[in-house]
Amino acid sequence: MQGNISNYVSFLKVIFHGIDHSSIEILANQIKKIELPGGYPVIKYGEKPGGFFIVLSGLLTDSTGYEYSQGSWLLIDELLSGNSVNNEIISLQTSTLLFVEEKNINSLISSEPTLFKSIVISNSRQQILRVEKIQENTREFIEQIKSKDKFFNIIAHDLKSPYATVIGFADLLVNAGIDDPEKIHTFSNLILKSARNAMDLLDNLLLWTRIKNSAVNYFITS
Repeated sequence: MQGNISNYVSFLKVIFHGIDHSSIEILANQIKKIELPGGYPVIKYGEKPGGFFIVLSGLLTDSTGYEYSQGSWLLIDELLSGNSVNNEIISLQTSTLLFVEEKNINSLISSEPTLFKSIVISNSRQQILRVEKIQENTREFIEQIKSKDKFFNIIAHDLKSPYATVIGFADLLVNAGIDDPEKIHTFSNLILKSARNAMDLLDNLLLWTRIKNSAVNYFITS
């Protein structure tokens, strides 16, 4: 256990610049190590945090797509506010977390206020980065939607031409009383060509939709 504490102290020193060694040791002694396999939730929506986490290794993400790597904080805001979790966090790969239980935090606040202030400030900086990342993802998503709408407008316009040709020549064949085999053959070929053009446009639309859906899924899960 002493070896683990020493490792935690070394890790925490990197995070807390300017905090004295004894304060960091106090925090290190409050820590429990938790190993998570990939795809495992740290906490589920609606649950109370029961403490806060520091990412020692691995990679995690929340429902907004923000990623938590080494040195990231988890659930500080929920813990301080007393709110339930409204944003499920899961591990993307095997991850190691350092956990400080809620029952130990009050004593940490009273005995080491400077240390806890540093924790809160560090968490606030992380939240600012998280909000900026969400805003960036939102802008990208809006651009994808605009691109989709523009593409659909182009496809709709391009489909009108072959369908107008199909309808026009089909109307002639049905209602104009054409009995010349050569004209019937010519008009039928034009209808077939226009129908194939329309089918090619629809195939392109389906391909584009699959590509865009893959991009959106990556945006949501990455």
